[in-house]
Amino acid sequence: MAVEQFWLKGYDKTTVATLTEAMGITAPSLYAAFGNKEQLFVEAAESYGSRTLEQVDAALSDPNATDGIAALMRSAAAQHTDPATPPGSFVLTERRLVARRKILCK
Repeated sequence: MAVEQFWLKGYDKTTVATLTEAMGITAPSLYAAFGNKEQLFVEAAESYGSRTLEQVDAALSDPNATDGIAALMRSAAAQHTDPATPPGSFVLTERRLVARRKILCK
């Protein structure tokens, strides 16, 4: 839920109130679990990246490269056309993820 909020509004426009409402928790619970909004953002970005890498790893582990790539493309298409998924790319649109973009583009 936090990823989607940061993805939709960006870090600066995402408030603790918005995050707690989306996550169904109170502000004290957010601070107890994550320390602050910045740490929640870091963990949300890491989670997003891990999920993406898991999909790539699954595709690469397919003994048939064509089948693996096809499965990866189907999964990406399904995710990015799902109305619950924010438009665009979290990694490409969030300015705080510039360093991660540079790593991915090497």
